[in-house]
Amino acid sequence: MIMKKVNVLIYGLLLIICNFYSCDNEYEYGKVRYKGQVKSVTCRVCNVGEKFGKWIEGNQYFYSEYHYDTKGFYTEINVNETKIIPKYDKNKLIEESSYNKDGEILEISKIRYISKTEKEITKFDSEGKKIYTISLFYKGKLLEKSIFMDKTRTVVTNTYDKNENISESVQITDKETYTTGSYDEFGNGIVKDTTVFNKKRVKKYEYLEYDIKGNWLKRLVYSDSDIPSSIEINEISYYDNFFSKIFSIFKKNKLQQKDAERAIKRFMDDNEFDGGGWNQTYSFNANAINIIDPINQFDKKQANVVVHYDIREPFANDDLVLKFIFKENVENKWFLTSVESVQGIGTETLSSKIKKWNDLNICVQ
Repeated sequence: MIMKKVNVLIYGLLLIICNFYSCDNEYEYGKVRYKGQVKSVTCRVCNVGEKFGKWIEGNQYFYSEYHYDTKGFYTEINVNETKIIPKYDKNKLIEESSYNKDGEILEISKIRYISKTEKEITKFDSEGKKIYTISLFYKGKLLEKSIFMDKTRTVVTNTYDKNENISESVQITDKETYTTGSYDEFGNGIVKDTTVFNKKRVKKYEYLEYDIKGNWLKRLVYSDSDIPSSIEINEISYYDNFFSKIFSIFKKNKLQQKDAERAIKRFMDDNEFDGGGWNQTYSFNANAINIIDPINQFDKKQANVVVHYDIREPFANDDLVLKFIFKENVENKWFLTSVESVQGIGTETLSSKIKKWNDLNICVQ
């Protein structure tokens, strides 16, 4: 019984932590919440660095990707290494299945529609054992959410302002948790105050960039400090319509520095290894990157980026430097296609790996 109570307490804390630190949920039980006919949304959360007096994007530690159909219903969600796939019946979400990176089932959520104002979600683990049940009560917007787990009930009650934004949210388990929020003219949160266990935490947002639809693309997050704790980046694509086609005529499809750097770091994460010899070792990973040069785009369809590493291979006269080659396909999408050595190759191990990296197909956009 003690362990069950501990599990419930941990689960309640996880709800609070996820609400305070992660990206906003981009959908509410199936439907997209963005403005416009959204096709996909990628949200990245990164540490914050400072360069020339400006806050810049650091290492990424959270990633989520949402895909939607033309009606606004989500078709797939990827959160870090977890994939969520929905099942619908006549435009009603009836099931969500979560899988790990190997395609193995983790959890299944079954949604039951009790009435026009009430839903019930039951979550099961990979063996079919019930984890918890959530009851949702609506009056246009979500008014109350009740979570039943190990004979303990957690109730979340929402209050909305005149623009249908959540102005107050109260979560009650063993202790009460109060969350209040204020919003900008686009309906995006500016300040979120959360009080849990009689301790108040303040989360503030500074929006740096919006797209033409009014959806935010980049924002700084401040947690109990005047120094930002993270930076969140949204990349949003829309289904083609008249205005997006007109806009695309004036858009130059150049390879962007941030996209190239993200593809390089993704490549490093997928190909990291430990190397060396003669009492000299190193780790080939994203942390070994010293400098990423600006993009050298020598024509409309090809570009390269030179990357300098804090790696000195045995028998090499200089630090390792590699060149990453990018090409644009017929659909105007950029791909990382190969890696070439510039200097610093001292062992056959690294040389043979570079030869294998001549046929890559990593999508940048």
